[in-house]
Amino acid sequence: MSDGYPLPEVYTILLFHAVQHAAILNGARIGTGSIIAAGTLIPERTVVEPYSLWMGVPGKFRKKLDDAEQETIMRYAKNYLEYKETYLRERAAAEKRC
Repeated sequence: MSDGYPLPEVYTILLFHAVQHAAILNGARIGTGSIIAAGTLIPERTVVEPYSLWMGVPGKFRKKLDDAEQETIMRYAKNYLEYKETYLRERAAAEKRC
């Protein structure tokens, strides 16, 4: 234990329904709508502002996501949810045929 924080843990981050594998160290705060790129390490006690893009080891702020980028990301997320529903329907239909 260090400075009142337990040892770091690795989390799988789900942002906008896209799976990203990143390490978020204890005490870090991730703002709503932010994207943490795959492989990024967010240091202890880092504050990630809402709607921002962070990348690298250690993670660094790269840019603020504008409204158009946020809209595009949400559109892609909704598409992936629709793909999931299509897959589940097709899988259930295939299982009924077997």
